[in-house]
Amino acid sequence: MMPRQKAGPDASVKKTDAWIPGSTRSPETELDIANAIDLMLNLEACQIFRTRSKIISCVRSFLDNLDFLNVETPMMNMIAEGVVARPFVIHHNELTMRLYMHIAPELYLKELVVGGLDRVYEIGKQFRNEGIDLTHNPEFATCEFYMAFADYNDLMELTEKMLSGMVKELTGVYKIKYHANGLDNDPIEIDFTPPFSDESNKYFSYACAKFEVKCPPPQTTARLLDKKLQFQLQSETVVKMALQGVWQLKKLIVSYCDWGVSSQV
Repeated sequence: MMPRQKAGPDASVKKTDAWIPGSTRSPETELDIANAIDLMLNLEACQIFRTRSKIISCVRSFLDNLDFLNVETPMMNMIAEGVVARPFVIHHNELTMRLYMHIAPELYLKELVVGGLDRVYEIGKQFRNEGIDLTHNPEFATCEFYMAFADYNDLMELTEKMLSGMVKELTGVYKIKYHANGLDNDPIEIDFTPPFSDESNKYFSYACAKFEVKCPPPQTTARLLDKKLQFQLQSETVVKMALQGVWQLKKLIVSYCDWGVSSQV
């Protein structure tokens, strides 16, 4: 039996235009019914499932073509490690042991890199016993990869190629529109045309010029950020506590670049 098309305000008029990635859904036409029936009647919901599948296929194909090895790490662990997060606690009846659901594959993937597998990745589920909102869910999927003998420049180039290629494959164009501020407001246009422009460098250049902060060449993003922060720390003592995490982030980036690159999507 073929799924019925979703009816609009007039039941005699059928909706034939399928939802495509980058376009919006219409909340006023959505049905408050069971999920299975919604899939039968709602072409947009079905298309979202297909789009998600295509996204995963694009990521997997992209990394496979770069000789990354797809692996699977354990879903149950004796120690909750790899990231600061509250885990789900379960009990193993046969072993009479407390176990923790998977919160991050980081340490397992790092062990594989140390063991000689230079390029590894995993697309899988993570479980974190934390809050729920529009951008957080206790159960979610991630893609995490590690690439030895590479630095952040290689990661930026790889990410640029992955995202631009994915958008082109899914939509046929590099520019998409996104209703970031709700359907009542005009959508914003996001341009994935490679190469990506360094908007952060432009912003910090403007900020330094605005506050007359001198930054001798080369005016890289890191140097501009450093000069801007020095200016703020000298003029606003309260900012020092608020920006304490920035220095920790710098140390973290340096330590990552010493041996390889990681990413979560």
